[in-house]
Amino acid sequence: MTAGHELCEGYPTWDGAYVLGALARAERREYEDHLIACAPCRSAVAELAGLPGLLTLVETDTAISLAAQPDPQDAPPPPGRLLPGLAERAVRARRRRRRWAAGGAIAA
Repeated sequence: MTAGHELCEGYPTWDGAYVLGALARAERREYEDHLIACAPCRSAVAELAGLPGLLTLVETDTAISLAAQPDPQDAPPPPGRLLPGLAERAVRARRRRRRWAAGGAIAA
């Protein structure tokens, strides 16, 4: 939730559910209509946009063990290779997009 986001009646907690695809069809349409006029909500959605991709990188066993723990304080620390691996994947994806863009421009 971003600053100013709490001014949106009924919508402050919908950003995460929207990004994760957890809203019902009617709620999704309602929220998308709201996003057209609400910059704070659009900003909140933009901040969370990468979350589904990051969640796919969490191993199933790790996710299950985290969900089974009653207190988040008891959760094991993330693997040391997780953040560097995510950063490397982001760099590779950016390079790939740039190559495709350059190739498309040259071909045009």
